[in-house]
Amino acid sequence: MSMAPVARGRRRLDVADRRAELLDVGVKLLAAHSYDEITIALVATEASASPGLIYHYFRNKHGYLLAVVEREATRLADATRPRSDLPLRERLVASLDGYLEYVEESPLAYKALYRGTMGADASVRAIMDANIRMQSERILQALSPDAPPAALLTITVRGWLSYLVTACLNWIELGEMSRNDLRDLCVHVLADSLAYVHNSA
Repeated sequence: MSMAPVARGRRRLDVADRRAELLDVGVKLLAAHSYDEITIALVATEASASPGLIYHYFRNKHGYLLAVVEREATRLADATRPRSDLPLRERLVASLDGYLEYVEESPLAYKALYRGTMGADASVRAIMDANIRMQSERILQALSPDAPPAALLTITVRGWLSYLVTACLNWIELGEMSRNDLRDLCVHVLADSLAYVHNSA
């Protein structure tokens, strides 16, 4: 008795899983290629998908890569959500732990966010500026819950966030420091900076 052959193609994914898989491919491509080098055909090849499917989900290349950046910015925001049940210092450390855990687990995504070749794109800059502003406002709200933060405090926090991004990018590149050591370094830098702000008040 003959048996019908069993298909050995890709397993079928639901819409959300397939879209997420396509975005994962975009993260890798953004970390390794310039915007001009990335094409829908390249995405389709890397994702083992048809170009038509990518156009169906994202309309065009810009829409696709913008969706990649939006998803990763959301993931980073979720990873640093403040723990309101913790005292101030522990709350800041917990958010920093979440931030560094994201970087450690998703280095390509982090590089795509902060060193990606779409950085000059106005839509991407708006997403990243909003992310930095949100991170800054979370810290400032914790440090100055009852009054608008002073200009020096605001500048200090925003400057520290820029330091954090640079430190993380170098951590990815060099890989010569544990996550805990980097966390302790960043906490130390922030604490010293806040002490200066306090003494200047």
